[in-house]
Amino acid sequence: MFGRFDALLMPTLIGEAVTLDTNLSTRFGGSRGASVLGPLAGVPCLSVPMGFGPHGLPLGLSITGDLSCENTILQIGMTYQRETDWHRRRPPP
Repeated sequence: MFGRFDALLMPTLIGEAVTLDTNLSTRFGGSRGASVLGPLAGVPCLSVPMGFGPHGLPLGLSITGDLSCENTILQIGMTYQRETDWHRRRPPP
């Protein structure tokens, strides 16, 4: 896939972030979302903020690249953050 594309972009989790008091074992039931694909495949992966879900909790954008292409995913992440302001926003109290 990385022969055709520089990176794979997808949601970090299947939904929005969880609260601090959430039991992760029962919340996800073994499914953690896209954030595990990079480590499982042994390739670099970066997650950056990309908005808020219906309950006001953060959403993440996962950027996964080819082995030894950390610079590419960091450049994509930095460009995304330069063009958006999600990393500066905070969820409502």
